[in-house]
Amino acid sequence: MFAVAVLVPRPAAAQFQTISTDHFYIHFMSNASGTARRVAETAEEVFAPMAAAYDYYEDYSPIHIIVLDTSDRLGNGSADYYTNTVVIWATSLDIELRGTH
Repeated sequence: MFAVAVLVPRPAAAQFQTISTDHFYIHFMSNASGTARRVAETAEEVFAPMAAAYDYYEDYSPIHIIVLDTSDRLGNGSADYYTNTVVIWATSLDIELRGTH
């Protein structure tokens, strides 16, 4: 949760929830719960083949995925090897260019 506290201002960090899976901790704000559930499902689906490809089972430690919807970012995400953390920016579909649906 350290990465969440660093990336998000204090009041927002207090609003984070977490989904735990076998290999991941998905941290998200309540308005991104649907996206967080899909991220958790997808992450678990791809974990075994990715871990096998990189021989990651020996050195495994839980991976933190932070789902943010607080701003629009061009890269849509980033990863930090040293904190075992992935950050994903999930833009709301309710923006002017996409309309409301």
